[in-house]
Amino acid sequence: MLMVSLALLGSSVLAVPGTAAAPVPCDQASLVAAVTAANAHPGSSLELTENCTYQLTAALPAITAATTVHGHHATLARARTAAPFRLLRTDAAGVSISDLSVTGGRTAPGEDGGGILNTGALTLTRVTIRGNSTGDGPPAADGGSGGGVFSSGGTLSIADSTVDGNATGSGGPWARAGQGGFAGSGGNGGGIGVRQGVLTVERSSVGGNRTGGGGDSSAAPGGEGDSWAHGGSGGGIWSTQRTTVTGSTVCDNSAGDGGTGGPVGSSPSGSAGHGGPGGNGGGAYVAGATTFAHSTVCRNTSGGAGTGGSGATRGYDGNAGDGGGLWTGAGTAALVDATIADNRTGSPGTVRPGTPGSGGGVYDHAGELTVTGGLVARNRGGQDGGGVGLHSTRKRPAASFRITGARIADNLAGGNGGGIAVSSVHLGAAHVLADSIVTGNTASQGGGMHLGSGNTVKLEHDTISGNHPDDCVPRGCGKAG
Repeated sequence: MLMVSLALLGSSVLAVPGTAAAPVPCDQASLVAAVTAANAHPGSSLELTENCTYQLTAALPAITAATTVHGHHATLARARTAAPFRLLRTDAAGVSISDLSVTGGRTAPGEDGGGILNTGALTLTRVTIRGNSTGDGPPAADGGSGGGVFSSGGTLSIADSTVDGNATGSGGPWARAGQGGFAGSGGNGGGIGVRQGVLTVERSSVGGNRTGGGGDSSAAPGGEGDSWAHGGSGGGIWSTQRTTVTGSTVCDNSAGDGGTGGPVGSSPSGSAGHGGPGGNGGGAYVAGATTFAHSTVCRNTSGGAGTGGSGATRGYDGNAGDGGGLWTGAGTAALVDATIADNRTGSPGTVRPGTPGSGGGVYDHAGELTVTGGLVARNRGGQDGGGVGLHSTRKRPAASFRITGARIADNLAGGNGGGIAVSSVHLGAAHVLADSIVTGNTASQGGGMHLGSGNTVKLEHDTISGNHPDDCVPRGCGKAG
């Protein structure tokens, strides 16, 4: 491997292969020169000065060649007086960064990746990504996604790392566009955002991140004031293709609230405009093939309803977000010895409330959910599925579950299915519950489990007892195996 060192005057030179590289001096100019030299020599290695804080007043050059960065517990930080900018961009396969902190990055309005933007193959090991954010959307545009790190079309691998205290931008306010007007939605992925790529997280913590709220339509003129501006989804993680999380915690994250509706006179009925829906997946929003193994998802909250527009006839509040802990869909999701605990869905509003959120712990939309071992406990869903909620409006493929060897306990639903709820409207879906315990759950109906019309469940050596007001609706829920 080639090593990059620096001459005293700041120009970069190549060290003899196999020899140790001199540390990059602790200043911005030296670091810029080192990255530039590494881009000209694929396979180079950068050694940062131990415990140095590189105070940056502008973004570093993008890394465009395979490079290894040994951080030695250094920090990349945006200077407090500097204008907003992203700290680091990686556009090559084979970029590896270790033992580094990335903090204080903030993108321009609507841009993704507050701390790091990746379009190649990036591996982060023992990296702390903290206190970064993306910019709010300009008028009628969405906020930036990936408050801590955003990967687009590439591969992102994170191990033994911490992603905390990051945030995405809120949607831009109402503005006229074409024949109508609209507000933007909040950015997705408060900590980590991945669009059409592969995400792997191992032995890491994703906590205290949040997504931005939907844009404000209160300035809309008559006839254009309904706000369909969503709160951002995936408070901790937002990933749309393939996601694997192992031995990690995703806790204390939150998805954004929906946008505010326009005032009285802004809808044809003469009432005020409706609020926007809250973001889905307080802990994580994951679509495609997903695995959470030996991991904990706790104390996360999905987005609350946007407030209806003001006036004598106030608009309806939006719908609350689904999936307080996890939102999964459009693929297969496997939870293996995972703990899903103390998550909840956001508020549906108070004056003219919308639909409460479903799936306090896990919400599965039109996907195949497999739970093997683990615990789903003390979660709270505003509507159906305090612990686990499944829904699909399509006959094929159908949302389905197979739960084996799990404990589903002490969850609460404001509607049906305190422990498990299946609200799919299609007929003929078959589910399996095996060697599991469902106890201490509460709902309006089906305290333990509630199945929508046409759904059945095969029960194999389960204990379903001590739920309120009943254990299973319809009575028996299916046949015992």
